[in-house]
Amino acid sequence: MKNSENTPEKSGIIVTFHIGRGGRFHNPGHKTFLGEDFAYKHDVENKNFLAFKNEAELIENNGEELLEKINEVPHDITSPEYVSFCEKYGDLGSIILQKESGNYIGDYAADGEAFSYDEDGEYDTTYGISIEDCDEEELEIIVSAEGYKSAELIEWINENTNYQLDGSGCLIEEEEIED
Repeated sequence: MKNSENTPEKSGIIVTFHIGRGGRFHNPGHKTFLGEDFAYKHDVENKNFLAFKNEAELIENNGEELLEKINEVPHDITSPEYVSFCEKYGDLGSIILQKESGNYIGDYAADGEAFSYDEDGEYDTTYGISIEDCDEEELEIIVSAEGYKSAELIEWINENTNYQLDGSGCLIEEEEIED
């Protein structure tokens, strides 16, 4: 990245990746860029169950009647309802995602934006991070990916990395820049 000493202000751009099988020999560990929005995150959430990390412990300590109250708390740790509940009954903890069987597959960061879901415990992982937190490999995957890239993402890449993208999100080769 260009500005490693001068870390740019957070852009609010969250990029989503998937690690699975792929490539020429369908090898595990193949990373692909899915996009910028939360559609992939919501797709995983809709197939599974949201819960709070400490809810079982709170129910055990306060009784089964607390379950109904927990179910009324929105899955947003910044919401007034969440804060109020925690002050009254104890810390619910972070928001986690579980399979129907109860197996843990992921959680949210405190800001509710960065996330990681290990969907099968082996090769099927979806995660999202701020564009500023991408490493060189992830940036390379983004710039070489086909498909839509927003104007904001293109601008961020052009201003903060050694890559240059045209208005449609395609990588401009160095020879083209020199002409």
